[in-house]
Amino acid sequence: MAPGEPPRYDTLTGLPDRAMFATRVEELLRTSPPDALLGLCIVDFAGGTGDVDPAGDGFLLAVARRLCRAVTGPGTLLARLSGTEFVLLVSGPRLLPGATVDVARQVGQLLAAPLPVGGQERTVAASIAVVERQVAETTHTDLLACAAHLKLRQTKAGDRARWMVVDLDRARATVRMR
Repeated sequence: MAPGEPPRYDTLTGLPDRAMFATRVEELLRTSPPDALLGLCIVDFAGGTGDVDPAGDGFLLAVARRLCRAVTGPGTLLARLSGTEFVLLVSGPRLLPGATVDVARQVGQLLAAPLPVGGQERTVAASIAVVERQVAETTHTDLLACAAHLKLRQTKAGDRARWMVVDLDRARATVRMR
């Protein structure tokens, strides 16, 4: 998104889209103290019981509404990256190590309850990747591409409905080997 361009939002959910999210992360990386922490919870879904289509509009709207409950306070931002992928940004001058894990636990608990989809209650399985880094040690690309996307795919290949903390240094090494 170019400077001066209006913010962009996902047309279905009304949440910030990938470009707006990237702009916010870049702004935080430029303006935050080097020792400040940034955390991400990247959430992706698989279908649950019944014939719910994880990419269906009703499902995505129910997920967005539910995730909005987890986003409170001035240091958080929820965005829809693509398809069934959502991301929560956790930041702030007083963010303590491990706080992003607490957010992931809260998100997991919120998503464990059945979602109203098409007039029915459906259960879904969310995979959540957690990344937490000091501003001086990371970039926007590191946060999204190297760590969370790669590890989230690995998480989804195993058990459903779980979250994991991503070791960004290992993720970089894994990406380099491929």
